[in-house]
This record gives sequence, structure tokens and C-alpha cells, in this order.
Amino acid sequence: MESCLKIFVSPNGNDDNEGSHDYPLRTIKKAIKSYYEKVNPEMMSQDKFGPYSTSNLHPYERAEIILKQGTYFLDRPLTFTKNDHFPLKITSYNKDKAIISGGRIINNFKKCKINGVDAWCADVPF
Repeated sequence: MESCLKIFVSPNGNDDNEGSHDYPLRTIKKAIKSYYEKVNPEMMSQDKFGPYSTSNLHPYERAEIILKQGTYFLDRPLTFTKNDHFPLKITSYNKDKAIISGGRIINNFKKCKINGVDAWCADVPF
């Protein structure tokens, strides 16, 4: 029987959760890290997160990160390398609309003038 690790993520989740359907994680980054922790715990470090080779140690034949409805803002690109030897699928839950965005939410617009022209201005987070 095929063994599949399922990790659920929701914009309303919490990265301290277990990643189950009822207790989803909040970020895709944490879901990927959680997968690595389950695959090969001795390769994990408290201070870093990056590509880890899973070699032949994973107990699952495949893994799914399942995104519940909402928008997931990334603070950096998702990166996978040729050293990542695992079948991982990132998908939405049922027919939910899950959006992965590299954009930023910009708030606190205020009226200003640019070169003497009325405009709306806001600080852009980096």
C-alpha cells in the first residue's frame, strides 16, 4: 500500500500546529520544513532552513502539501534543487482556490505630491 504524507496549510493556521486537516500549519515554508523533519530528522538544524538531501531515507512514497483556500504570501522564493530526492506535490484542498503570491500587501497610503502632481504614496516593505 502506498504511503502518503499529507501536510495541511491554511492562512488561518498556526506554524506551531501539527499540519493535520483540523490543525493546519500557516506557511508553506513551515510545511516543507515539517516534511524534511519527518523524512530525515538528523539533517534538520534549529538555525537554518534550506535544501536538504533526503537520499533514500524517507518513509513515505510521496508527500502532499495541501493548501486550504486563501492567499499565501512568500517572503522569498520556494527553492528546490536536484539534491531534493522526494516526490512532493503542492496542491489546493478539494476545489479551494489557493494562491501562492510573491507580492506584498501595501497599506497606509497617504496623499502626497510627486513633482508637483497629486498622488497616493506608501512605504514599501522589503
